[in-house]
Amino acid sequence: MVRNGFRRCWDCVVDSRRMENLDMKRLDRAFQKVPRGPWKIRISPILGGVVILATCLAIRSLNSPETVRAQVPQARTAVKARNATRPATRSAAPAAAKTRTHNVAATVNGQSITRNQLANECLRRYGAEVLEELINKHVLLQACRERNLVITEQQVDEAIARFAARFGLPISQWLNVMKERRNMTPGQYRRDVIWPMLALKSLAANRVVVTPQDLNRALESEFGPKVKARVITLGSKTKATQVHQQVTANPEEFGRLARQFSDDSSGSSQGVIPAIRKHVGNREFERVAFSLRENEISPVFLVGDKYVILICDQHIPRSSIFSNAQMLAAEKTRLRDHIAEQKLRSAASGVYKQLQDEANVVNLLKQPELQKQFPGIAANINSGRITFRQLAEKCLERYGVEVLEGEVNRVILSQALQQRQQTIEQTDIDREVYRAADAYGYWTKDGTPDVERWLQKVTEADGATVELYIRDAVWPSVALKKMVEAAIEVTPEDMQRSIEANYGERVRVMAIVVNDQRLAQRLRRQAHENPTADYFGELARQFSIEPVSKENHGVVPPIRKNSGQPLVEREAFSLKEQGPLSSIIVVADKFILLRYIGRTVPQVQDVDQEVRRELVNHIHEKKLRAKMEQEFERLRKVAQIDNFLAGTSSNGKRARTRTAESLAPNQTKRR
Repeated sequence: MVRNGFRRCWDCVVDSRRMENLDMKRLDRAFQKVPRGPWKIRISPILGGVVILATCLAIRSLNSPETVRAQVPQARTAVKARNATRPATRSAAPAAAKTRTHNVAATVNGQSITRNQLANECLRRYGAEVLEELINKHVLLQACRERNLVITEQQVDEAIARFAARFGLPISQWLNVMKERRNMTPGQYRRDVIWPMLALKSLAANRVVVTPQDLNRALESEFGPKVKARVITLGSKTKATQVHQQVTANPEEFGRLARQFSDDSSGSSQGVIPAIRKHVGNREFERVAFSLRENEISPVFLVGDKYVILICDQHIPRSSIFSNAQMLAAEKTRLRDHIAEQKLRSAASGVYKQLQDEANVVNLLKQPELQKQFPGIAANINSGRITFRQLAEKCLERYGVEVLEGEVNRVILSQALQQRQQTIEQTDIDREVYRAADAYGYWTKDGTPDVERWLQKVTEADGATVELYIRDAVWPSVALKKMVEAAIEVTPEDMQRSIEANYGERVRVMAIVVNDQRLAQRLRRQAHENPTADYFGELARQFSIEPVSKENHGVVPPIRKNSGQPLVEREAFSLKEQGPLSSIIVVADKFILLRYIGRTVPQVQDVDQEVRRELVNHIHEKKLRAKMEQEFERLRKVAQIDNFLAGTSSNGKRARTRTAESLAPNQTKRR
C-alpha cells in the first residue's frame, strides 16, 4: 500500500473536499463543542481554554536527542501563468539554496526565540511525519537516478497548470489556495506534491498499455446504448417477493410502491435512477437492465445485499457520434488519455510498493536504541542517509511559521506569569487534566475521573506524547486561568439568566433560513399572503438552507432566553398567536423568518441546591473561559512582537530588518 505521503500526490491535490477552510470557533461557542482545529501548533485562547477539553487529534511527537541543521530543498517559489521555455535536461528535483542567515526567528518584548529553539519545536511535533515524507522522496529520487529519469521544471509547470485548469483558476490563484488551505508554499507544492507525482508517473509509464478492448469498453460506456429504468431495492427477499407480486399485478403503481418500500434514496423519486450504461457498475444489474423490453418488469434479483426489482421505461440508442469520424477520433483520444491516467494511478501504486519492498530503510526515530551507533542520522536509505539536521530544516521549512506562532504565545504567557510572580506547579497541571477528564465524561467504575483513559484518548490518534499534550494544551490553559480566575464572580443576575435559559418558558416556532435577502423578502410576502402553518412548512422544505428546518417542514427546537442569539430571542418572544409571522432577522450573512406555534410551560418552579451548584459551576467555567480569551487578546495586543520568519511586527507591518530570507539553514545547531 502506498504511504500517505505519496497518496496525496495523486488525489489530495484535486480533492476539493480536503480544501475546506476550517475556521476556529470563538471560545464561548467552543465551550459547548469540541474545537475543530489542531492544538499542537498555536497557543491561543482556544488552546488555553478549550482544547484542554477537546479530543486533540492533530499532534505529532518526537523524542530525539538531536536537533538538526540541513540544506533546505529549494525550488522556484512561483510559477508564471505563461509557460517558460527551459532546457529539457534541467531537473526539478529538490536542490539546495544559498541564503543569508540569522539565528533569531522572533523577539517578544525583547526576548529572543532562536532558530535552534524553533527547529526543536518543529521537530518535536512533526519529525516523524516529515521523516516519512523524506524517506519516500529519497526512495523515488534514487529510483529515478538509477533509470536516468529527469523531471524538468517545464513538466512541473505544466502539471500545476493542469491542476489549476481543473478548478477553473489562474495558476497564481491556485498556488494561493495551496498556501492558504494546505499550508504549502509554491516551492513546497512543487517539491513535495508535484515532483513525486511526476516521478511516480515516469517510473510507472512503461507498465501502462491501453488496449483496443479498453477503448471499446469506454466508448460503449459513454456513448453506447442506455436503459432508462426505475428501481425498487429491499433488504428482505420475502418482502421483495411480495412487492414484486404487487407491481406485476399493477405496473402503473411501480412509482408509488418504490416510494413506499424502497430502502435507498431512489424511493423519494419514485424509483427513478440515472440511465443505466454498460461497463459502469454491477454486471448483473446491467445484464438484467439491458435484457428487459420496454415496460417489462424484471424478476427479483440480488445485487450485493439488496434484492432489486427493475422496470424498463425506455431503451436509448447509442450516440450519433459513432457516425461522425472526426468527433469519434477526438473522443477516442480523450478516452485513451483518461484510461491511461487511471491505469497509471494503479501502476504507480504498484511501482512504489515495489520500491519500498526493495529499499533498505532504517528509520532511527522508530529505533532509538540504534541512534548511538549512528549519531546525527535520522534514517539510512540504501546507500544514502537523512541527517537530523536535514530533518529539522525540513520541519522548520514546512511548519516553522505555524509553530513559531505557538512559541511566541508561550513566551507571552510566561512573561505575564513572571510579571505577576505566579508559577505553575505540577499540582496545577494534574488538577486541569483531572477536570478535563471529568468534563468529557471519562470516569472509572466508581464515578471518579479516569485520567489515564483520557490521556490515552487525546494522544493515541497520532502517536503523540503526554508531554506534548501537557505543553501545548494543559499548560497554556493553566497559565491563563491563574491570571484571571480571582476576578471571576457568579452574580445573582448570572444565576437568574441561567435558570431562565435552562428551565424557563420557551417559544415554539417554525423557521426558514436563507442566505439571500431578496429571497427572504419574497418568502415572507408569500407566507403573509398564505398564513397557514402548512404553507410555511412547505416553504421551509423547499428553500431553507438549515438542515433541521428543511427536513422537519420548518419545525425547530423551541427558542429559550439567554441562549446566545439575542436578536432571534427578542423576535421570538415578541410573537403571538394574533401576529405569528416575524420580521426578517439578519444574523451574520443569514436571513431568518420565524412563525409562532406556541409556548412551553416551565416544568420546574423551584431549582434545588444541587442543581444550583451545577449551574454555578457551569457559569463560572463559561465566564472563566471568556475572561481567559479576553486576557490573552489583551496580552497579544500590548506585546511587541517581531516575527522575522514571517517578516512581520506586532502591528502587522513588515519588519524593517531580518526578513525570512535571512534565516538560513546553517544557523540551526544541534540540540
